[in-house]
Amino acid sequence: MGAGESSLGCTGPFAGGSEELPVLSDGRVSAPRFPLKAVSSARARRMVGCSCRVAHGRIAPTFYGFPLLSASSELPNRVARLAWRRIVGARNQARLWGPLTGAVTAGQAIHVAGANGCGKSTFLKALAGLHTPVAGTIERTPAEMLMIGHELPLSPDLDALANLSLWLAMVASVPVPREHCAAALSAATVPMGRAVRLLSAGQRRKVALCVLPLADRLVWLLDEPLDALDGQAALWLADLCNRHLQRGGSIVYTSHQRGPEQFPRHQVLALSADEVSA
Repeated sequence: MGAGESSLGCTGPFAGGSEELPVLSDGRVSAPRFPLKAVSSARARRMVGCSCRVAHGRIAPTFYGFPLLSASSELPNRVARLAWRRIVGARNQARLWGPLTGAVTAGQAIHVAGANGCGKSTFLKALAGLHTPVAGTIERTPAEMLMIGHELPLSPDLDALANLSLWLAMVASVPVPREHCAAALSAATVPMGRAVRLLSAGQRRKVALCVLPLADRLVWLLDEPLDALDGQAALWLADLCNRHLQRGGSIVYTSHQRGPEQFPRHQVLALSADEVSA
């Protein structure tokens, strides 16, 4: 740890103990900015805060996950870099958090916690390249990154299977057979033939999260993934996350909820509106 840095004690509410994340205590520093890429339509821009991917010079709504069809239990010969140094987040010229330094590594999950308005979603968007920190630098591998936002970019008049198939057709690295989409929805106990607008909030969230076992990205950024999920659905999500971590993937997620004991071993990064604190 360099001069001017301190460390956050990161204690996890789930099984797995505690670890530390380094945090800078010195002042703001100048750094390159990360402008929002141009999008192809106003609709895509409205969806940026929900779920997006930076690819080919534009932002597209997306979901990613580990490959369902892969015979390998690991993700060989692939490296995803996500590290941040001295980043500071702000809204309306008011500092939300920072300066922060840290990284997420293979097999690791980081739980970003804090009160409403402290900037948890802003932090995730900064990691994804969708928010410009006022200071600091971020190293990332965009082609290996996922973000599923709190608001879900689902078409209300399409059914669950059509929504899932549509988004995967737009963004998956390889074609995903429709029967695999149906199998994922069935495993999540989501009705497939009902318009999404007629589904419960928890069912809609499961439709979005069903993309995780069907596409292929190493780093997941998940904003309130437990929101509206009942106990059984939370266990289902925990299983997806555990398998992703076991394969060498990484997860950074926000949540106000404790979650099930089976949720992945992780660190906790607690944010506040005034300062970063443990």
